[in-house]
This record gives sequence, structure tokens and C-alpha cells, in this order.
Amino acid sequence: MKLFIKLRNKYFMALASLILLVMASMGLFNLCGSVNSVDASMISFDNESSITITNGSFSSFSSSASYPYTVSGYTTSGNNTPSMKTGAINISDSTYAKNYEKYGLTEYGNPKGVGKDNYVLMINTQEDSDYTYTSNEFTLPANGCYYITVSAKVIGDNGIASVFLMQDNTIFEDCIISNITSTTWSNYTFFVATNSYESVTLKFGMQIGSQSTRASGCVLFDELHAGQISQETLSDCLMTFSEKSYKYAELRTPNMYKAYGFGNVVVEFAPDADGNNVPNPIADINYFATLSSGGDKKSAEISNGTVNISTTNGYVNYTGQEEILQPNSTYRFSIFAKASELTSGSGFVKLEEILDEEDEKYEDFMDSTTEDLTAKNSNLTISSVTSNKMTDGYNEYIIYVNTGALETSKVKFSFGLGTSSTKATGEMSFKNFTIERVPYSAYSKASTSSTVGKFNIADRISLNSSEYSNYTFDMIQSNSFDGVQYPAEPTNWTVSNGANGYQLSGVVNLSAFDSVMNKYANKVNTISAPASLTTSSNNNVLMIYNGIETTQSYTSQSKSLSANKYYKITTFVNTHLWDKDASGVTVVAKTGSNVLAQATGIKTSDAWQRVELYIHTPANSVDVSLELSLGYGNNLSSGYAFFDNILIEESDTEGEFSSRFNEFTVATNGSVTVDLNNSMLTSTTSRDFNTPVLYTGTNNGNTTINAGIVDLTQDLKSIITTSKVEALRELSGDNRKVLAISTALDMDGYYTYTSVLKYNFESGKYYKLSFDLFTDGISQQDKDESMTMANLLKVQTLN
Repeated sequence: MKLFIKLRNKYFMALASLILLVMASMGLFNLCGSVNSVDASMISFDNESSITITNGSFSSFSSSASYPYTVSGYTTSGNNTPSMKTGAINISDSTYAKNYEKYGLTEYGNPKGVGKDNYVLMINTQEDSDYTYTSNEFTLPANGCYYITVSAKVIGDNGIASVFLMQDNTIFEDCIISNITSTTWSNYTFFVATNSYESVTLKFGMQIGSQSTRASGCVLFDELHAGQISQETLSDCLMTFSEKSYKYAELRTPNMYKAYGFGNVVVEFAPDADGNNVPNPIADINYFATLSSGGDKKSAEISNGTVNISTTNGYVNYTGQEEILQPNSTYRFSIFAKASELTSGSGFVKLEEILDEEDEKYEDFMDSTTEDLTAKNSNLTISSVTSNKMTDGYNEYIIYVNTGALETSKVKFSFGLGTSSTKATGEMSFKNFTIERVPYSAYSKASTSSTVGKFNIADRISLNSSEYSNYTFDMIQSNSFDGVQYPAEPTNWTVSNGANGYQLSGVVNLSAFDSVMNKYANKVNTISAPASLTTSSNNNVLMIYNGIETTQSYTSQSKSLSANKYYKITTFVNTHLWDKDASGVTVVAKTGSNVLAQATGIKTSDAWQRVELYIHTPANSVDVSLELSLGYGNNLSSGYAFFDNILIEESDTEGEFSSRFNEFTVATNGSVTVDLNNSMLTSTTSRDFNTPVLYTGTNNGNTTINAGIVDLTQDLKSIITTSKVEALRELSGDNRKVLAISTALDMDGYYTYTSVLKYNFESGKYYKLSFDLFTDGISQQDKDESMTMANLLKVQTLN
């Protein structure tokens, strides 16, 4: 989370404090502040809920064998001078009297402390230093107000101390209290209000001197602790402290999209011409212009920014205006509700998509059997719940929505007490309705609960047998508060990177390709945008860029393929490689870690090329994912690769499957039966025996045996007699990878390979098992026995 900080001039402090009170009542601010001990007694933390900071009293030691003691839960940094003495000291009278010289202090200088124990943290040096203690990380949950406070003092005339907050090892420049010179114990406090959807992980730093100035002398710290406080307490603190006792920095993330308060209007219910009790129109509530009500008794008062609803066997429901949501974006709808006075029935918060009758934006993506679109929605039911003491009894109700990728979406937000079919009795209050545009990570991390709902408009896209999820890379995840910034993260695909810092990947829009790549001119070797693929339904493609020889890949969600069927998986590839000898692109179909089929060494020279993989599934269904790689395993590549239009075609018959295969030249045969040429390996080296994925090898004897898949294009002198190598290569034809089992010369061995996949043979049918067999260096007797076994299996062998 990045924090954008603005410092206010002291002449605006009074005005800023008043603004903070208003913002606090609406829950629309994030701030960080500090307060000196002059006004510390005015802080009331009666509603405190503690936040754990490890060893905040400095009374636990990783080592107590030296003086001062080495405290646990902190890291140190900065200039360690020869005279420096740092760590925890015991300030009880008797212990201090024995050890004050080891602390570098005087007999009569016992600093005492402010905590319940006898330990304080000390930094003491005769030479200038910026030595620092930094706490372990602690987390402040989302949407709350918190304080982090520490006591500090300086001994002598020269000491200077500083305290600060850090995140990701970076100091918040305006969350620093420097030039602490008080010779009496004083409290120094930061206030933090986290944003509405994401927790904040922080560290607390304490140092002698400051980031810009070293100092000598002795500084002490005690009682570092943190807790949550209510918005009201936070506002009181900021209003109570004088200008001389604090400074504050406003921390605001640029995520606010819209916020609504409720005007001071009393809603009246009056009979219409037919005698029905209906509400009068309300204009001042603005956003929620539609109101429905009914039942025996009900009232709705809008006062001081709050909607107060009261019913006896009735209902009052507010419905907002249509909200237009942008494509490829994530939004957060939020409202605070108090239901402590609800005695029967329930309230609700609802977000619902609004569909037009002529809305056909998903037509090209829908299964042909689907006729009518169903609106997506999330409905949170509010029963009588325990009040949240940190928010004046209110609980926050949140609904996240991730939009589709094709065009804008429309939604309506509504809230109320009871419904026309289920009446309620009691009182409820609502306030602080906000709409925020948030990164996709906020949506994906959110867990649904009684107070949190979520829905994805793109979920309605129904995939048929010819589609992988997001196969045109049209669905992308918003990666900023302002929507999509290319390259964007594709939905339902995961990336795996090689050499960090030399790669750029994600979805790019070809019409905006040049402007996007110009932003990364110092990171990439730019090229012109590839031509659009004419068969593509949009202008988005998946891009992988490797700035150096490395590997990078994207893996799709798995898709279930039916048992005993033939499939063709098609993708379109466009490459621009820096090295003509690079390995290029690899397209792999996998079930788990098992490789079913793959095409390797794909180089298209700036043109779109169709690539097909063929799979015959076993007797059971399999979940198959697709991996698109630039560079693969130990085979590295640099340059660009683009991908688009991932399709699956199914055929019920072997003949149809075979005839389709013969139509294409860019293809790699793939089968879950036996195809060693598909490099189904768990490890890959050029000359060694490589472990096959789909077979388990077992050495049944005591002889050392080498076994695995070998590449016939490599030097095989250590495996096979030189005179036989060419004969083997000639017999193997285009199949350049074979399974080999090799024993040492004149050593008998017993080694077996067993397939991992199981095959079901039906009764009453005939099956043929066939494979190519080549032997070298075995005795004629062994050879005759192996051939006899092969003949029993009806195996065609090659010598």
C-alpha cells in the first residue's frame, strides 16, 4: 500500500482539526500524527483494543550475559561507535547500583522508568551516531483508527532522540518525531487511520540523532505499545492537543470514488388518492432517490448525516441511482449500519446488477444453450448484532464487485429494514455510504462473511468445450485505483518468472502498444506492435518479454476433459526473438505435473502462427491446464512472445481426430499412452538420462543401472556402441527421444518401468500393445528370451 502524504502549515492547524472532525464522522480520512507528553494525560483510551508489538516493555532478552542486555524482537542499524553501550538496562535501585558503570551512567543517575517493570531501552555513546532500534512488524487491520506510542527521555545536555514509523523498510517521511531533547519522561504518539479495504504492516523505529544528523549522549525508551481507538477518541485527541504539543501528517490513498452523506430531511408517509400509505418524494437524500415502504407502522428520519428507520411490523427500503461501472475494474460499496435496537426481522444491504433487455454484450462468450442473462447480486442480511464500540455501535457492511471486460456495467445499491414479504420491528440507523475504486487484489483477498459480500460480473461467462477460461485475454484485473494499466494481469492465468528485473509480462492492447511500451523504455528493447490477429474478437493479447536469456511462463486454470476422447488444443503465437539460436516458445498441455503434449522451439519471426497439441484422454477424465512459455526449463530465450485465442476442439472418433491432424503441419503429436518424443520429463539435460514423468522406474537387482529418456541428437558413446548409433537414429526417424536402460559391461541387471497412468480394458474386446525395441550389447540368449516375450505380447520389434 502506498501512502501519499501532505503536510499542513501550522497556520491551518485549527481549520484542519475542524475538517478532521467532519471527516471522522464520515470515516473518510487516513492520518498519522504525533503528540508530546505535555498533553499525554488528556488522551483517553478507554475503548482501547491492544495491538501486539513484540517486547514493547524491553523486558525480554536474547542475551543477558552482557551489559546492557541484548533485547529480543528488534533489529539494529546505524553507526556503532567504540564507546557505545546499547540494550536493555535494569533500573531497580539495587541492580542499578551494581551495574551503572557497565551502562556508562553515573551512580546517582538512575533514570527510573514509566512502566511496571524495571527495564528500559538505552542508546549511550560518546561519539556522534545514528544508531537505531527497529521493532518487528505489527499489523493494523483495515478500516480502523490506531495509536502507537512510546515514552522517551534524554540524559544530559547533548542527547537527541527520534522515533518514526516504517513500512517495507521505508521510513514515512512525515511520520517522524525528531529532536526529542526532554530530560523527563515524555510520551510520543502516532495516530494512524487505515484505509477501508487493506491492513497496514508497520515497524517502529527509535534512534539517537536522526536520519540526517548524528548525535552523542544517552537516550532512553520505555513502554512501546499500540491499540485501536474509536473515531471519536481520535478526533478528541487531535482537537485537544495544543499546536506546540503535536504535528500531524495527513495520509490519504487516492482510492475514493464517490461518498454520500444524508441530508437533514424528515421522511413523511401520507395516503395517496387510493388510500395507500406511501412516502412523500425526497430530494435531499440525493443518491437514494427511490424509497419504498409499507406495513403497520414505520418512520424514516434523516438527521445529521444518518438515516434512522423505525418500524413495527413494517418495512422501509432505500434504492440508489444506477451507478455506471467501468470495464476491467473493481469497486467497493460500503455503508455503516447499527442494528442494536432491532427486535425482530432483519435489515439488509444489497448490490445488484441492472441488465437492459437488449443487453447482448456477452453473446459471443455465452454457451449457445444459454438464452437469458441473470443479473448478478450480493445481499447481506443484518440481524441484531453486537455493536462495534470503536465505531459508536456501527458495523461496516461491504460489497465488492469486479466488472466484466467487454463494456460498462450498471448496478444499484439499496439498504433498508424489512421487506414487503418479511416485516421487521425495531430501529436501525445507516450512515457513511461510499463507493471506492480499488485494485483487484482487494477483491481477490476479501473473504465473504455476514458483513462482506462480493460478486464477479464476468463469472456469468459460460465456457463450452471449445474455450479455456479467458482464452482471448479479454478479462483482465484492475491493477490500480484508476482501472487498468497495461501490461495488465490476465484473469485465471498465473505467471511464473525467471530472472527478476529483466522481464515484463501481461496483457497488452495492441492499439495502445506503442504508448505502453514507451513507459518502459529504460527496461525493454521496444519493437513495433504485432499485427492484430484477424480471428481475434478483441485487440488484447498476452505478452511475455524476456530482456535477457531466461524463462517466463503463464499457466491457465485447468479444464476437465472427458474420458477416452480426442482433443485438439489450438493457440496462436507471434515471436520476435533477439537470438536466432534461442529455444523460442513452448506450449505445454499438462495434467498436474504430467506433460500430455507439447510443442517446442516455436519461432514465428513477427508473424502469427497456429500451434496445435493433440491429446487422447485415458479411460478417466483429466484436468488439463495449458502453459505458455518463452524459454522452458534449461532452454532459455530472450525477446518477445505474444499469444491469443486458446481453443479446444473435441472429436468422438479416432478417424476424425487423425484426419484433422493430417491437415496441419505445425503440430506435435501428443498422447497419454506413449510418446517419449514429447519430452515428458521431470528433469532435462542434453546428454544424461532424463527422468520421464509418466513412468516409474524400479531397480530390482543390485547392479548399477542408468535409465531414462535420452536425446538421439546428442553424443551417445557412453550409452551405445558407436557403430549402432546411426542405425538407431535411422530406425527412430523423427522421434529423437527414446527410453533407454543401460547396465555396465558384462553386468546382469533387472530393471522395470511401470506407467503412472492406468488403463481400463473392457471384457470381450481385443487390444494391441506395440512399441519399438532396440538392443545393443546383450547376449544372444538374453535377446532370444526378450524376443519370445515380445512375441507373446504381439509386439513389433526393431533390431
